[in-house]
Amino acid sequence: MCSRAEIDGAFAAILETRPDALLGLADRLFLHHRQPMMDCAFEPRLPGVHAYREVVIDLETDRMLELVVSPALLARVDQVIE
Repeated sequence: MCSRAEIDGAFAAILETRPDALLGLADRLFLHHRQPMMDCAFEPRLPGVHAYREVVIDLETDRMLELVVSPALLARVDQVIE
């Protein structure tokens, strides 16, 4: 198992490449370190695809981008950020 410092270093190296998105696989390593992975994606606002369901919608960002979120999708999300 990797240490937190190794994981943080790996995510820092990933961010240096300026990725367009983040893919989280169904893997024990990613499951164990999912918070650092989410932190890595949060600040640069990277969209992500993750093996485990956790849907968060940021309504303020959606409004800024003039996106429309359907009521059906809002009913299924795990967290809504106003």
